[in-house]
Amino acid sequence: MLILKGKLLSVESKDIVNGVLTIPEGVISIDRWVCYRENLIKQIILPESLIEIGSYFANRCNSLEKINISKNVEYIKHGFCCNCPNLQEITIPKSVKRIGFDFLTECTSLKKVIVPSDIPYISYTFCAKCVSLKIIKLY
Repeated sequence: MLILKGKLLSVESKDIVNGVLTIPEGVISIDRWVCYRENLIKQIILPESLIEIGSYFANRCNSLEKINISKNVEYIKHGFCCNCPNLQEITIPKSVKRIGFDFLTECTSLKKVIVPSDIPYISYTFCAKCVSLKIIKLY
């Protein structure tokens, strides 16, 4: 794992233990494309210190089933977890101020998205082509 001045720049296969990628406390932002096509990842654990997640963070992680977005994240850029066919549910914390386009596009097993009712900005394509999506719950 390469972290510079609080920003996660890259991960390697050795950082994934039993299918789980745990990003350590102290990371405040994640660069774009960090987990692109990391097919060993089944779960991602994000730190409470995290504020911003870069574009296409977990794009095409075919085995990803679960990701918990920590309660201090404010910005999630476009393509966050798009094309993750095994992701089934996600909850967006109240701290998030902006969700970019293609946030969960083509997550074909996604069934439920839980979103704060007062989020200032959500792109109109945030979950496009999620053919199994049944519930978008506001809280």
